[in-house]
Amino acid sequence: MMKNMIDKDFLKQSRAQLGSLTIHNLSQKEAIQGIINLADEKNVHVVVTPNLDHLALFSHYEGLLSYYNQASLCLVDGWPVQLFLKMMGITIKERVTGSGIIQELCQHAYQAGQKMFFLGGPTGVGDLLSYKLKTDYPNIEVASYTPPFSAEFSKSDNQEIIRRINDFKPNLLFLA
Repeated sequence: MMKNMIDKDFLKQSRAQLGSLTIHNLSQKEAIQGIINLADEKNVHVVVTPNLDHLALFSHYEGLLSYYNQASLCLVDGWPVQLFLKMMGITIKERVTGSGIIQELCQHAYQAGQKMFFLGGPTGVGDLLSYKLKTDYPNIEVASYTPPFSAEFSKSDNQEIIRRINDFKPNLLFLA
């Protein structure tokens, strides 16, 4: 089974550098299995999928690059990131987009009895996604919250986001 293959040694060997950003060079199947393994642990893990917009934000937000480099998994999402790597002579196995892996992660969460929480995105999308998942996977435990859009959240907005996540206690938290 792939579970044993996606361990810390495998992840250390599967890295590439894009400037100061360390990314994991995984196939979509390997990334999904890696995320499943992380979700099965009791520790908190962060998985990021940088695209071109994210790379542009690194110069504007102090600490963001460091945060990405501390993530348990950093997967190439956008094709421009893949192209930058190729121009540097680094071939990645494939792009791993959030939208490309979500269905399998939802199926795993359902089968494993894990809870999922969707945060952010356009108004109503989280509720629609929750409804769709509950239709496809009866008895799945899923919740969502779309805070009012803001370039920067207030202290009370942040407290409300944290309260909703902590009250639900998800195994998987998706940010949009």
